[in-house]
Amino acid sequence: MRPHRLLLQIGLLLLGATTSTAVEIGMTHEELIAKQGQPDSKLETSHQAIYRWPTLTVRLRDNRVENIQWRDLDAERTEAERRADMIKKQRQQESAAARLRQVEAEKAAAEFERLRPERERAQLAARVDQLERDKQAADAQIARLNEQAVRERAARIAILQKEIYTTLSALHAAKETGNDKLVRHLRGAWYGKEQELKLLRTQN
Repeated sequence: MRPHRLLLQIGLLLLGATTSTAVEIGMTHEELIAKQGQPDSKLETSHQAIYRWPTLTVRLRDNRVENIQWRDLDAERTEAERRADMIKKQRQQESAAARLRQVEAEKAAAEFERLRPERERAQLAARVDQLERDKQAADAQIARLNEQAVRERAARIAILQKEIYTTLSALHAAKETGNDKLVRHLRGAWYGKEQELKLLRTQN
């Protein structure tokens, strides 16, 4: 038997000797029951038995007390209080951590709201810049289209001038031959080309 367990049993025996219900190693089953009364629970085999009371556990072999274990209610109460205090502190820590997370979230939301005008100004400035770029692109496209239109008008004017000159030459020849039908046709073609030329020149 280990020394500390021997000392514990000696202490328990001394403790039991000071009470009216002292239990001792070697007691018979009848003596144990006479001193402690019927146990709250028991486990029995052919040669061994374990009896339990609220503060005492006794093991018997061949109807004699072989081992005694006293419950230290004060120590158990102290341990229970320690555990309860530990759980309380843990819950307080968890509550504090949750509150800290909530405060940080509220702070982040407040900072987000504080910076909202600045973000909106930056977005507005970016929108204005984009619109300016779009305007410049549109102006450049219009300028290119205008240049293209000018070139096309100039080319069309040059073609019309040649066609008018050709039509007038053909008209004079038709007049000399006396072909009135051709003269009327050429005169109408010449007039249409002159009107188109006049319209193109006014667009310049």
